[in-house]
Amino acid sequence: MRATWPGADAEALGALPGVQSVEVRGDSVVVVASDSDAVARHLLTATSARDLEVTARGLEEAFVALTSDPEADAVGTTDQPAADPAARPTVEATR
Repeated sequence: MRATWPGADAEALGALPGVQSVEVRGDSVVVVASDSDAVARHLLTATSARDLEVTARGLEEAFVALTSDPEADAVGTTDQPAADPAARPTVEATR
């Protein structure tokens, strides 16, 4: 979700239950959370945030979250070289 909130308190938002990440971009704040309703409620009732936009994650983000191995993603936990971005598989839909 994104909101306009000059002087956003990223630390306070990060402490809310279900918040996975907080990024302040100028007067805007971008929050990724498992419970967007709770974060929206907090932003609208306990802060001066406005222009709230709630969006779902995209299909690619959902795929990566479901198929990634958090242990392998950590630095230094795999002996495999980084994948070549140009070698990504292509998926084609057929009728």
